[in-house]
Amino acid sequence: MTAFKSLMLAGVALAISAGVAPRAYAQTGSTELPPDVTAFVSRRASCSEWSKKAIDPGWTAKIEAIYTNLQSLKCFDIMNDERALRQKYAGNPEIRASLGAGVITKFVTRLPVRIAVPPALDR
Repeated sequence: MTAFKSLMLAGVALAISAGVAPRAYAQTGSTELPPDVTAFVSRRASCSEWSKKAIDPGWTAKIEAIYTNLQSLKCFDIMNDERALRQKYAGNPEIRASLGAGVITKFVTRLPVRIAVPPALDR
């Protein structure tokens, strides 16, 4: 079970840390952000810190505590929550800017394709 949690934590670390660092200081305007956006940005930063600890070899002994903290912060839902906030504030560019550029994920489905093999050439 520990190996599964380590793999899951590594995946969360990758998803959260993909572009989080520049977002920490994204609020540069003078306008006040809504409380849900402020709470989300703070939560995402905390998730980023805990996910970095999850892949740090010095913290492997405390993997259960890291996993518990990530669950309590709802870090596994961070991408869905960001998507919901982007939809909610679609018409407000200042709030969208405070959320950062966003993580773009593209899923590619590979389909089996049968290609005819050309006959061998005798030389």
